[in-house]
Amino acid sequence: MKKLLFILISAFFILNSANAQSIELVDANTYCNNPTRYNGKTITVKNVIIKSNNNTAPANVNCKPPQGYRFVTIEFPNPTYLGCFVISQSLSNSIISGRDTRVTITFKSDLNNINTITQIQ
Repeated sequence: MKKLLFILISAFFILNSANAQSIELVDANTYCNNPTRYNGKTITVKNVIIKSNNNTAPANVNCKPPQGYRFVTIEFPNPTYLGCFVISQSLSNSIISGRDTRVTITFKSDLNNINTITQIQ
């Protein structure tokens, strides 16, 4: 009986831990309304546009990509949201240059407003 109870309690904690680390699916408008709510989490946001002019960061956003990463312009439905999004050089090769593309992105939201894109769909 003790072993069964131990197994059940262990399974409960393992499932809760796995659920806490899962990727949260968020609508773009919901994210724009309260981006600080997602700080430190990995989230997926649908229906954003990767702009073709990925060379310059907005002037009012402090966005300095780490080495091996580059800035990417992401357009949200809410035009007032300005965030810094960076992407690894290898993942950036999968972006079709020269045109705007509607995508779903998965990224790690950061306290310093430098969001690192980990997947593009």
